[in-house]
Amino acid sequence: MSNILTISPYKEFSSVGEKSFNLINCLNAIDGVQTVNVHYSSQEQSNEKINIPFEINEDKIDACIMYLDPEKFVKTKYNSIGVYEPSTSGNYMAAGYTKYLDSLIVYSEKQKSICKNLNENILVVKPSVNFNSKLNPTKSIDRTVKFYIPSVEKTANIDRTVKAYFKTFDSSDNVTLGILSDNPNREIQRFDKIKNECSCGGGDTYPEIVLFTDIKDMHEQCNCSIDVDSSYTINTSSLVSLKFGNPVICLETSSIQEWLPEDVCYRLSSHEDLVVDEQRKFICAGEKWQMFSIIDMSNMMRSIYENRVTLREKQDRIVKGGHQLFDTVNSVSSLEEALCF
Repeated sequence: MSNILTISPYKEFSSVGEKSFNLINCLNAIDGVQTVNVHYSSQEQSNEKINIPFEINEDKIDACIMYLDPEKFVKTKYNSIGVYEPSTSGNYMAAGYTKYLDSLIVYSEKQKSICKNLNENILVVKPSVNFNSKLNPTKSIDRTVKFYIPSVEKTANIDRTVKAYFKTFDSSDNVTLGILSDNPNREIQRFDKIKNECSCGGGDTYPEIVLFTDIKDMHEQCNCSIDVDSSYTINTSSLVSLKFGNPVICLETSSIQEWLPEDVCYRLSSHEDLVVDEQRKFICAGEKWQMFSIIDMSNMMRSIYENRVTLREKQDRIVKGGHQLFDTVNSVSSLEEALCF
């Protein structure tokens, strides 16, 4: 029996909180493993409905797995493992916090290559999502193709995607773009500004944009998820997209594309570019992330819109089995192998 202490914000209302919870579930699915889980977060509020209690004598702990910001990593008296997802490449500021750990867990080979100077022992684990949806076995598209962006992060490249959308379609096309928003009034002003930049015609010539405040409604109502995040982290919403029978548009340099078979996704041409982010206080010299051209996104959207047969085929493959790709049970073997249980 292996006993593992986890320290993470697994009750936190955030992407990291969700991933931490998924990791704990994956650990508990391994035969002969039990976890004792410490919730650590700087957020005042937490999801008290989530609780994974287990009492164990600390002298019997075999390993400590931390899913925290790297500056919170500590070397414990146990086998100390940090879970780390680099958002960019060429930034080695975390090295001072990760080198002394026994190992690092990352979620893709791309992330491993980025972290090669941060630790001598890096373990790649398949991402998982602990989510059950009522997948419609006959789900398909109607006459309208519904793209959507299930992220509000600045790195999600929402503006670039909207520009490509406005340049590709007009109001006569049977197409919509769903966007997750926590402030619809702000988004309306944002899109009016993009329309002026695109100068594609009058205000009534642009294709439809639908704002969603509930991400579940978005997954249920739309057809094709767009994950073109600049960072190299795994977007949990992309994993959930498959749970609703929706193919994913992803960047060919991304971490997620390593885990997505060709028959459940569309890979968009992308390249690495220097980080330019006015909201970040410090950017390392030569620090890079991934980007794409607006014309390539435009061409892909048009191709998907016109080739609905392929879109339906991808949906069908997801419904028939692809929706289980990131189930906990399918990630256990990679975690078990990485940790040598």
